[in-house]
Amino acid sequence: MNTCVSGAAALRCAVRSRCCGYLLYSSCFEEYRTSWRLSAPRNKNLQTGFLNSYSVKRILIENKPYWLRICGICPRDRQRDGRQTLNSHSVSSEPDDRASSRAQRAAARRAQLLEAARKVVLRHGLERARIADIVAEAGGSQGLAHYHFPSREALLVEMLRTTAEDDVERARQIVRDTGTVVQRLDRLIRLALPISSDDWNWRLWVEMWVSGLRHDEIALISERFDTGWADTVRELLEEGVESEVVRCADPTATADRLSAMINGLGLRMVSSRAGFPRAYVIRLVRMAAALELGMDWQEYLRQGQEG
Repeated sequence: MNTCVSGAAALRCAVRSRCCGYLLYSSCFEEYRTSWRLSAPRNKNLQTGFLNSYSVKRILIENKPYWLRICGICPRDRQRDGRQTLNSHSVSSEPDDRASSRAQRAAARRAQLLEAARKVVLRHGLERARIADIVAEAGGSQGLAHYHFPSREALLVEMLRTTAEDDVERARQIVRDTGTVVQRLDRLIRLALPISSDDWNWRLWVEMWVSGLRHDEIALISERFDTGWADTVRELLEEGVESEVVRCADPTATADRLSAMINGLGLRMVSSRAGFPRAYVIRLVRMAAALELGMDWQEYLRQGQEG
């Protein structure tokens, strides 16, 4: 047997003998070592012309695409006898998995940038929020920020939009929850009002309302946010009217009045230096809600009591 041919056959065998994505080296390299030892005395060039088995293994692993090409192996998918061969693409799902993994990492990085933008806006305001501060907060680079968002304005607008949508969704979840109409309305009131004068969510909305006076896109987000919350209250009131649980002549007007009252009192809470007690604000809004529903104040409290 020609030793060079035998060695090439060993290499071909090594490349072709793959099971579950790994090369099976044992038999082919035993053949290679045997042929090398038998022919070495007759052909000294083999001692320098051939690599040892360890080097060949390493080369095969590091340069697998190259060996696939020189051995004439086609990468097309093919099934034989119900088993995957080397020609079948045994890792056909890997590109999809990698793409999914990349998409997940990109989404996580995007969310991290949005959260960093929110924190920077709360510290410095929308007008003074800089990309450099946002990426420093997120722990990345400006290039990464511009990869996900074309501009500073796009990043800030997306942060406001997603935060507003999340808040409206929380309100809708309350409407979908169990409880009487009055109980769910009272939950909405408590959700909408600031927790304190340092409520970060409310400070963000104040920034959004002010910036909306100069930026049309931010003004549109603000309008959708206010409308979404009022629509949620209206849907709850309409449910109560249909089930004859509450009396409300105009659910749309009632929702708008309650929304405007909450916005005004909430703004006073977060802007007041002397302090504006939350308990007092909640009492005012509850009294207005009872009047809107044609209820006595005590009746509203009784129906709105949880548990």
